[in-house]
Amino acid sequence: MPKVGFFIFFINKIYAYKYIHKEPDQVLRYKRWPEEDDKVAIWISSNGKLDRQKFPIPNCENCGSIRKFEMQLLPQFLSYFGTQSFIDFGTIVVYTCTKSCGESESHHAEFAFRQAST
Repeated sequence: MPKVGFFIFFINKIYAYKYIHKEPDQVLRYKRWPEEDDKVAIWISSNGKLDRQKFPIPNCENCGSIRKFEMQLLPQFLSYFGTQSFIDFGTIVVYTCTKSCGESESHHAEFAFRQAST
């Protein structure tokens, strides 16, 4: 692993430890529309994480407003389905409409990004 890649890997691990070690059984992280939403998600590695330059988060399909971070599912979530789970992910990060335009509807599409576990 190149020195820069190792450094980024190490920093990601420290960042994740800082937040996850306090509650190691957490399966969901929730913080609706933080100021710096690109720094809230805990990625399992720098490989496969959301690159907003190459793949920007799409605006709301309903009203055109921007979407921001709202929650993150951690892989520990899978343990609630038992060992025969067919779902595999490193993390799932959900971005929602900042105008909450779909609250009057029973269902409203939002944007979720899946980082693979490998």
